Amino acid sequence: MLTAFKEARNAIVDFNKIKDIYESRLQLERSSKATMELAQLQYINGVIGYLDVLDAQRSYFDAQIGLSNAIRDKQITLVKLYKALGGDGNHPLFSVSSFIRKIKLRYMPDRTYCSLPV
Repeated sequence: MLTAFKEARNAIVDFNKIKDIYESRLQLERSSKATMELAQLQYINGVIGYLDVLDAQRSYFDAQIGLSNAIRDKQITLVKLYKALGGDGNHPLFSVSSFIRKIKLRYMPDRTYCSLPV
């Protein structure tokens, strides 16, 4: 019985941590997009060089990858929380391994950014 409470508590703590990470990466993605748009305007007006625009684009794309990873982690953690609270682990919709496979196929078809074990 104590193990079940401990697993549920750990799952809730993990979910809250991942939620905070998601929110910070969302904010980073939005600010990176604004920086990229500003760099493009500055380039059009001749204030900066094209290399600065490319650097801003690279930062924005890195932020997008970080955000998509945070979304994936948040969804996986939510499934684990559901299971820790007594959800049906045999249901194909809430199976962590089938969920991870679906996420990999949907968001990472070439697996270049996949940090999960296969």
